[in-house]
Amino acid sequence: WLPQIVHGMGFSNTETGFIAALPYAVGGPAMFVWGRSSDRSGDRKWHLALALLLTASGFVVTSVAQSNVIGLIALGTAVVGQLSCLPIVHNLPGTFLRGRAASAGIGLANTIGQLGGMAGPYIIGAVKEQSDSYVGAMLVLALILFSAAAIVLVLGRVLVRPVAAPAAG
Repeated sequence: WLPQIVHGMGFSNTETGFIAALPYAVGGPAMFVWGRSSDRSGDRKWHLALALLLTASGFVVTSVAQSNVIGLIALGTAVVGQLSCLPIVHNLPGTFLRGRAASAGIGLANTIGQLGGMAGPYIIGAVKEQSDSYVGAMLVLALILFSAAAIVLVLGRVLVRPVAAPAAG
């Protein structure tokens, strides 16, 4: 859908291809740096929540932007945030699960991600068809991402609580 949004801004097919590739050219290195920062600090919760919030904010700004330049920068920001989530999501289950449970947790996270990758374009298409604009679709995605960030922050608080020591005696 990114190329369709860019093309809808009035760019030619060739320009659309180059413009739509830019966020991914920035997103690849950003994903590496973000994941490395998470590894160095040992923090998964805040790195994931901030990446989700960055993505959601990019969608919100894109949906209200009056300028193509601001819209493209915001869309690029959303792509960078989305890509930065990936290394953390795949490492998150290993922070609180061990052995087979960790493998199952990683598999579950991957499965949910694949389902989202399949459902996302349908959601965007359905909302765009109803509203004849990508604005509503981006706001729906932003709402989902804000909710995901809230879940990560709430569950992260629960998951990092110190385990109570067994009672003596």
